[in-house]
Amino acid sequence: MPKLFNETLGDSVEIPEEPIRIASLYPSITETLVELGISERLAGVSAYCGPFVKGMKIPVVSSALSVNYKRLEGVKPDFILTSTGIQRNLAIELHRKGYAVFPVLHPSTLYELLSNIFVIGELVGKQREARELVKKLSRELEACRVEKQYEERAKIYIEIWPEKYSTTAGGLTFIDDLIYAAGALNIFSETPLTYFTPNFEEVAGANPDLIIFIFGNSKELEKITISSLIADRGWEKIKGVEKNKIVASLENELPLPHSGPSFIKTIMLLTEKFRAFDVI
Repeated sequence: MPKLFNETLGDSVEIPEEPIRIASLYPSITETLVELGISERLAGVSAYCGPFVKGMKIPVVSSALSVNYKRLEGVKPDFILTSTGIQRNLAIELHRKGYAVFPVLHPSTLYELLSNIFVIGELVGKQREARELVKKLSRELEACRVEKQYEERAKIYIEIWPEKYSTTAGGLTFIDDLIYAAGALNIFSETPLTYFTPNFEEVAGANPDLIIFIFGNSKELEKITISSLIADRGWEKIKGVEKNKIVASLENELPLPHSGPSFIKTIMLLTEKFRAFDVI
């Protein structure tokens, strides 16, 4: 089997020439494998891969951050795919335990997202299919992209999981690219960070035209009153708040954190939101 060096692991990984039983532990990777037409090779998935394997009886062998090793051993994978980012330590743990695991780079741009499709396709012996999928997505991206002058773009503040982590996206994220492709501008687009907890006074100073809150599930959304959230942060004078331009959405309805091939749909959903609130 060929060996490929992986920077996250700091070691070489033996790559099966055509893996037959793949454990995919990250949703975007699972979606990509399904799009490449090899869902029948999925031996196990994570608890968050459900939307991409509906109707398929594939065992759940992990959460986002930990593996159920009894279940993993039960499915006998010959290859495991994870992401970097939050799964970095998980990938290292699997590698140390002797599994053939390859952590795929968590994309910081839409172009890295497309590049990941090439990488995954190469790893599983579906190079041609990966090239065709990337060609298709590239055409769709150009077709749905909203072109506006930089200075004319509305300023958007995005916050993911406000009830838990209050995480926003900096300029080194594919989410920043999604917002730009949809015709607007992330207020932290020029901040050279990935995901971070913002200074709420800095958000107020940026005076966004629209605020988007993304919640993990309906129970989390029910716990919080958006008006009290705004008041607690002293955001009453923000332009988007004064004009009631606030979106509170579930992650499965507006999947901004998801870095799979369905990003085209996400751009189109964002564009619809921006037009509904008259910011593009």
